[in-house]
Amino acid sequence: MLTKYSALIFDMDGTLFDTEPLHRKAWLETFSDESISVTEEELIQFNGSAPWEVARKILALKEVNADPLYLAERKRVRVDSLLKTEEVRLLPAMEIAQLWCGKLPFALGTGSERSTVEVLLNRFNLSAMFHTVVSADRVKRHKPAPDTFLLCAKEMNVPAARCLVFEDSTFGIAAANAAEMDVIDVNTLSRTI
Repeated sequence: MLTKYSALIFDMDGTLFDTEPLHRKAWLETFSDESISVTEEELIQFNGSAPWEVARKILALKEVNADPLYLAERKRVRVDSLLKTEEVRLLPAMEIAQLWCGKLPFALGTGSERSTVEVLLNRFNLSAMFHTVVSADRVKRHKPAPDTFLLCAKEMNVPAARCLVFEDSTFGIAAANAAEMDVIDVNTLSRTI
């Protein structure tokens, strides 16, 4: 099935790595430090969003006046620390990546910041797997806008229509659709590795 594509683009959190629980833990601790009451359910709806967008939306939801960039940075430091020490499982899309590595160019298109990407790729020795990495700090418009995936395609020198995206979030799937790329919802892949 994948032979009709010229490149593969993978989201990171919730697609290749089971890291969403650690991101939520970092957010809950960050908001708690600021005496802002947030539930895990309130955070889940923003999976796939850039950190400063999550902070901005939660602050608006809670009608709190605070600096979303400050909160996003506090969360980034906390999640980067957690990713170095906590268990992180690989998800089924990683099997696809390992199977096709070296056969097609790969990109990583993520709503996480570059430092968080580097922590995970270094931890699992996967940096060489990706032709390019487009993290949240490299685009102005984030998922569900198509910019992340379009920049991945551009940097691989592959037309968008020839890219296949692997995504787990509603925002990410919408971004792939907006980029006019085929997308596989990895939530339909059932087992972890």
